Amino acid sequence: TEMVNKKDGSQFDRDDENMIQIFNVFCGISLVNAKLYRESVDMSSQLRSFFDVAFSLSQSESIQRILTDIIHNARKAINAESASLLLVDNTNQVLNSFIVDGGKLQLTLPLSTGIAGFCAINRQSVICNNPYEDPRFNRSFDMNNNFTTKSLLVSPVLSSTGQVLGVVEMVNKVDGGFNDKDVDLLKSMTIFAGVSLENSKLKDSALAGVENELLRFMEDSERGIGIILKRLQLTEEEQKECSSRAFFTIDWKGDKQIKLLFYLFNKFELLETFKVDNDMFFRYIYELRSLYND
Repeated sequence: TEMVNKKDGSQFDRDDENMIQIFNVFCGISLVNAKLYRESVDMSSQLRSFFDVAFSLSQSESIQRILTDIIHNARKAINAESASLLLVDNTNQVLNSFIVDGGKLQLTLPLSTGIAGFCAINRQSVICNNPYEDPRFNRSFDMNNNFTTKSLLVSPVLSSTGQVLGVVEMVNKVDGGFNDKDVDLLKSMTIFAGVSLENSKLKDSALAGVENELLRFMEDSERGIGIILKRLQLTEEEQKECSSRAFFTIDWKGDKQIKLLFYLFNKFELLETFKVDNDMFFRYIYELRSLYND
């Protein structure tokens, strides 16, 4: 603080110095409180973003909808102009745009160039607040779209095994440059993205698995209601065993469990009564089995 020209014409003295020091203490407290208040507002916004993402994960079946919510909430919390999710295509060695929020879509980026490519290859987050001075920066998008990238934050999206699934890119922070807090927040958001992508791939694998199993156990002509499946028949000895009071179902493993269920449900005509075809019942058993712990 600076005081200029005392009004009564006298000179400043020790009492004036002590007085201004007291007022400066209040000024300092006010500035600290303002900073703390700003941080509390930011934290509240971040927590709200996490809540919104968690809600989306619990409500939505669409991987695109979930990832769009994650990227949108990350952009809002970090306060960037635009954000995008790019997925790694190892076959073609490129990054393909999958989600964009608040900006134009970059269709494909080579893995060998650009800050996003560097992030994916090295599996590390990058803050770049002067991109035009960074030799890694790829200017092609800016040149083609008459756009200026002022600041950039990129973080990898990893699977549970550490495989790079893609990168999330934040462009142009509204209130200055990106910082370490932004990196920490974006890393948290990319965990949500990684889990969602991994679950989606596992779901695709499971769907492919059940189709293969269906082909192994039944013909197309056997997928209807009330049809006896040739490959899922129990022998007379097995039928006698599973119908006795001494039968212990845990002793039967693998395919025998499927055969047992088909036998019992058909024996009591449950599938026919409730109009459940063989295809649906098999998928139901397969899904149940996939959710059991070893």
